[in-house]
Amino acid sequence: MKCQGLWSGLQSLWQPQQVVLPSAADELVVTNALQVHRTLSELARLQTPVALQAADGRFMGGGVLDIDGALGVRVHLRSLEGRPFQVVPGPMNATAAGSRGLVLFTLHPRAPGTPRMLFAAWPEQLIHLQSRRHFRLTALSGRRRRAWLSRPGATGSVPVHDLSEEGVGVEAAAHGWPAQGYSGQALLHLDAEVIAVPLLEVVHSRPGAAGLPVITGARMLGMSAEALRALRRWISAVQAEQGATIGDTL
Repeated sequence: MKCQGLWSGLQSLWQPQQVVLPSAADELVVTNALQVHRTLSELARLQTPVALQAADGRFMGGGVLDIDGALGVRVHLRSLEGRPFQVVPGPMNATAAGSRGLVLFTLHPRAPGTPRMLFAAWPEQLIHLQSRRHFRLTALSGRRRRAWLSRPGATGSVPVHDLSEEGVGVEAAAHGWPAQGYSGQALLHLDAEVIAVPLLEVVHSRPGAAGLPVITGARMLGMSAEALRALRRWISAVQAEQGATIGDTL
């Protein structure tokens, strides 16, 4: 094999691969005002966590969606790493995990915000994003545990079942942590490396097969560029190891 071909092959192993490439069919744009109101009202009824970004892409923090009558929506804001939420001027992009996947919309503040509340007009459109944007590692629950999730300052941790750049699934007993509806900081333990997750939002739980633990899924938000690079390196390395193991058995 030529050197250039070998280098290209190594690069393909190092970079996480997408399971499904996004396409127009993976996105549904909703512009009907009644449908927009119904979707957001359902998310508010379920007290769905939302993640907020400034127009320039900076992650601002999160909160819980609520309806402010005919005036629009409001978000009960949560502090990030103990710091009060700072409402910035201009529109803010929001994402929430709905029953059909991610829901994306833009909030235009209609009144001065506070560190605990953001008031916004009804969004003019929603985007339902159904595709998975990043490769997801599975089969992490073997005999040799390599990935765990914990809370800062808390004792104990829960084993990771599956992992991607944006989400994590953990094996949690019925009485264990994290529970559905949890939103807060977390620590991701990958072998000897510890990665800080500023905001972990639990979005669903599903029962395991007979005798197996409940699998709880959560989004990981607000991670630094350095933390994301470390996470990508670990995912890529484990992905390559899993591929090599499969190749050895063929």
